[in-house]
Amino acid sequence: RKMSASASQPWPSVHNKAYRAVPIPTSLGGAASASPEIAKAHAALDSIFASHNISKFTYSRADIETFLLENNVHAQLHTENIRPVSAEAVLAARRAFLASLSDTQIIHALGSKISLNLLAVGDLPVTVQNVSFEPVSLQQAFITAKGLVLGAKDSYAGKSLKFIFHNTLGFSIVYELSEPLNIAWNDYIQAAGNLVFIGTSTSTSDEAVRTLLRADVFGGATVALVRDLFDRNPARPSLSSVLSFLNQDIALVSGVVSGKENLRRRLVTEYQRGSSGTYEEVIVDMELTEYLKHRGYAVLVADEKVVPAASGVSSLHLGEGHVVFGDAALADWVRAQTPRTSHPLHVHTADAANVSNLVWILRSAASVLAPTASDVPVHWQCLPWKAANPEKAAQSTHKILMVDPVGFISNPQTLVDNHFMKKSELEVFQVERLALEEASRFHLELVREGVHVYMNCNERFYGAPDALFPNNWFSTHNRAEMGGGPSTLVLYPMKAPARRAERRHHMVQNLMSKYDRVVTMTSWEESGAAGIFLEGTGSLVLDRVRRVAYCLISQRADKDVFLQWCNLTGYTPVAFHAHDKKGLVIYHTNVMMAVGTTVAVLCADSIRDPEERRNVIEHLSKTHHIVYITLDQMDAFCGNVLEVRGDEGAKKMLIMSTRAYDAFTKEQKEDMLKHVDKLFHVPIPTIEDIGGGGVRCMMGELF
Repeated sequence: RKMSASASQPWPSVHNKAYRAVPIPTSLGGAASASPEIAKAHAALDSIFASHNISKFTYSRADIETFLLENNVHAQLHTENIRPVSAEAVLAARRAFLASLSDTQIIHALGSKISLNLLAVGDLPVTVQNVSFEPVSLQQAFITAKGLVLGAKDSYAGKSLKFIFHNTLGFSIVYELSEPLNIAWNDYIQAAGNLVFIGTSTSTSDEAVRTLLRADVFGGATVALVRDLFDRNPARPSLSSVLSFLNQDIALVSGVVSGKENLRRRLVTEYQRGSSGTYEEVIVDMELTEYLKHRGYAVLVADEKVVPAASGVSSLHLGEGHVVFGDAALADWVRAQTPRTSHPLHVHTADAANVSNLVWILRSAASVLAPTASDVPVHWQCLPWKAANPEKAAQSTHKILMVDPVGFISNPQTLVDNHFMKKSELEVFQVERLALEEASRFHLELVREGVHVYMNCNERFYGAPDALFPNNWFSTHNRAEMGGGPSTLVLYPMKAPARRAERRHHMVQNLMSKYDRVVTMTSWEESGAAGIFLEGTGSLVLDRVRRVAYCLISQRADKDVFLQWCNLTGYTPVAFHAHDKKGLVIYHTNVMMAVGTTVAVLCADSIRDPEERRNVIEHLSKTHHIVYITLDQMDAFCGNVLEVRGDEGAKKMLIMSTRAYDAFTKEQKEDMLKHVDKLFHVPIPTIEDIGGGGVRCMMGELF
């Protein structure tokens, strides 16, 4: 928030909690520097500086004042003069203001945006009437084994960080990120020379980490990306709030997020640098505590009752087994619960404010030696997926791509023709919170059933609120399905511009690397005045074994594009029109019908043209038992179901929402269970109501 000071009191006390301290070691003094913890911290700093060839850390007041004059201390002039006031007079007033600050205040000024209200009266010197300042977040930096990584490149915060760490302290810059690619020091932990932990959440973005991996800034052979896909709670904004290392044997994890069954769990993707010098995935979506155990750590899960809301399990590691907590209750709990290890552990408690100036550098640069990794094989569900090449085509797969619902809101661009969407009185943050919980539970239940789920992260700055429905922009087809031809990835034209943003470069590149052929149909988006479209397996319901494609023609599914798709893939086309009970055109085929291996679900009542209805039923009934649903059942998403295989492909499940499950009759359920091993259902009411899509839409099949 903005604070003001009068001309007689140009700056608040340095103890005022309204602004944060800038982490310059020389700003520490008095009683604080006398504490053993601070002395150890200074020793640790000396070691870090030495490793980066920094022999001293001093600052020049003149340099700081010059920096602030060039980048900060903006002035607004009020004048009672008839003649104009010179720029030199204004500059002199700004310089005089900076000269009035103490050494401590001038350092803290680096962490605030300063505005001066100046007054010019007659021939008197320009004076400062009042000062306002706005604290600036200076978190977007961390120090790797190679040097300094900076965020917010073009902002004042980025310039200030560069001045502090590079110009003043002498750290070499290895990479600078521009917004919206964000990083934060408290998301980075250097666990060992060859192992780095970096978290992504509200402060550090997945996109930023991918950029840094490509730039090879970490200096380690292994990078563990700890992703917050389902929590995104401001109370847990960073990796340091949920993970801390006590010594080289023990990792401390917050019980708020710990455990495979926890809806707020963190998932780890491990990257290793290959012989080509690029990082490649070797472990995907392993729960955090399981990953730490795999890495050889003993895991201490902190009781939720002792984890402080403000800082979580964050600690300051000073080397040689010395760790400092800012919360006494947590420190006492750690002392009582920590098991004996072969390496020393000394738990200290200190006023968090006394170490806040040092934790920034130490947290990101101090190394915590890592134990030897476990030789237990990684479970197949945590291995990177590969495109399969079976001898025979299959209708269903056990590999699914999903995207978390970060940034999920009602999309006005899709509301135009998606009549399954409903208006809500919920606040935006409430919608996202509920959707995250629903998606977390869905992912958890799928994994529990033995489905390999490959999770991806949406970013708010993508501007893609429907990204959790990935099946609309791509489909995959193995060689057997293609009649022995090349395995194929298809990219589709999307009607809403916001939905086109879902085709993220890294996801597309990853998919392209798995298949022999890529069919790109996205150029249809620019065809004609408004474009024409075919939205993936939302518009297409496929009988993959017999290569028959069903397509409901709508604003999102053009018949000519559909026929071109069939020509490219060798499918037999079955096109038709369908309407809901209000007479409105249904937007996607997959909300009114589904095709499994031997069973199909169909809302035949929605197909008004008798010939089109007869044609659809005739094609389906040749090879499938049809479960007919009503228009009301279609509105409850009974048509939005998908056959998926669990137990690594051993069992067939029909995946549906709980709303759909409850809407099916007992007889219909018994009918379907003659063809699949299980009717799997999960509640996703927020996603269905706000997004107008169901569980089938949330799963992109990987064949």
